[in-house]
Amino acid sequence: MNDDFEKLLSDVRLNAPPAAWRSEIVGAALSAAGEERRSQAWWREWLWPCPQAWAGMAALWLIMVGFQFGSD
Repeated sequence: MNDDFEKLLSDVRLNAPPAAWRSEIVGAALSAAGEERRSQAWWREWLWPCPQAWAGMAALWLIMVGFQFGSD
């Protein structure tokens, strides 16, 4: 059943979309990617001044949690 459908689709010729559509679609995709990048940037800017310090604090918290559960 799928073979007949695939053969039918292989005979269909695709038309190229208008050039104006391509520029509009690419522009919309680039602006959406830029907005997402800006929305993710706030936490990166907050953590960036010293990522080693934040990693050290996270390690200390994990050690303290380990001692807490290990002492029970």
